[in-house]
Amino acid sequence: MEPEVYSEIKDWRFVGKFRNITSYPESAKILAAFTAEDLRLGTIRTSIFDINGKILRKLNLNFSILKEF
Repeated sequence: MEPEVYSEIKDWRFVGKFRNITSYPESAKILAAFTAEDLRLGTIRTSIFDINGKILRKLNLNFSILKEF
């Protein structure tokens, strides 16, 4: 299954960058997007990109993780 194309998600309300994820190299960046529906459901959709912008992995995280940041 192909991941969603990052730029096609039109209804993102917030975009944040997370670093220091221990299971990924320093060059990888975690980009998180939050929609009103995500916040209602208590999840965030994220993508891990390498330094060339290639999507390495798509993630769904529980919203409680966000509170730790």
